[in-house]
Amino acid sequence: MLKADGVAGSYPITDLDAEHTEKTSAPPRLRVKTSYSAPMMNDILFTPRAIGFARTPFKDTAQVPKGPGTKHEADGTLEILPEFAQGLKDIEGFSHLFVIWVFDRSDGYDLLGAPPGETVPHGVFATRSPRRPNPIALTVVELLRREGATLHVHGVDMLDNTPILDIKPYMSSIPIETLRRGWLEDAEQRAGKR
Repeated sequence: MLKADGVAGSYPITDLDAEHTEKTSAPPRLRVKTSYSAPMMNDILFTPRAIGFARTPFKDTAQVPKGPGTKHEADGTLEILPEFAQGLKDIEGFSHLFVIWVFDRSDGYDLLGAPPGETVPHGVFATRSPRRPNPIALTVVELLRREGATLHVHGVDMLDNTPILDIKPYMSSIPIETLRRGWLEDAEQRAGKR
């Protein structure tokens, strides 16, 4: 298991680039083995790198609301690292965001499991279980405001100090009267698509 960028937790690794050593500050390159035999697709390189960290009220998994019908009402912040802060330009125009993050304190995976409050097992890909082959999570949050490289958000469901891999504007089924589409709305009006 690999410790990533000083974050408590580990990620399952199939193989590491030979160039990576414990002394380098660069994140290791991961070689993910695939089972299909398409040309050039047997080894896919991927370098996970945190762009920031979530600050939430949840210190332990038992504190995170779970189960069918659960509403995530907690506020938190997404603290983006200085080298990625420029990537936040124009984000405040959006009302909701997808946050892609790592289950950095989960170890191993189960292909079947019963979610909290359920007795019937479901496939991991039909659940939000942290015990996944690739410990990647997705949460939709409401953007309350931006202060420099810090995003104040509502609806967090991750543990405090969770590494964030990416943020994307949410553009889906939010009712139109509550959705802000930022610069896309202006672009679509100019193109006559609205």
